[in-house]
Amino acid sequence: MGLDLPTLLATTFDFREGDGAFFADVLDYFQDISFGRGYSMSGALPISHQEIRAWCELHVVVLTRLQLVVLRAIDMIYLEVVNKHDDKRGDRR
Repeated sequence: MGLDLPTLLATTFDFREGDGAFFADVLDYFQDISFGRGYSMSGALPISHQEIRAWCELHVVVLTRLQLVVLRAIDMIYLEVVNKHDDKRGDRR
């Protein structure tokens, strides 16, 4: 697909020294949870809270509120980029 999500995140969030592990963990969670993402005729759908909760239960992960906020922000950025990319190509799932 050619999207560089880590670079996109680095330009979107204000990274500080020591935040790398936090964002790396959340990005790993996002990539794993995103595999369960749904699609419609208009493109990728947001990851639902139910999907996040189910993933957390299966992987025995307790997200902090900040991790959840960042995870949802990453998903919004991802959806904007992917759906815009698909619109340009004329792709529909």
